[in-house]
Amino acid sequence: MEATTTTSLFSTLSKEESAVVSGGKYKWKPLKDGSIVILDAFDNPLIEFNPLQWS
Repeated sequence: MEATTTTSLFSTLSKEESAVVSGGKYKWKPLKDGSIVILDAFDNPLIEFNPLQWS
């Protein structure tokens, strides 16, 4: 996996809806408040975070 900046990572997250990470398929969905929820293969929420709080 290539190294990426936080900005490009979040621009990717906002454009894509799934990715294969470490052999497992994960999906995410943006929420209205700007948070992003990462889901596992069974659509269970794994983590929710708001990238706007990191700046």
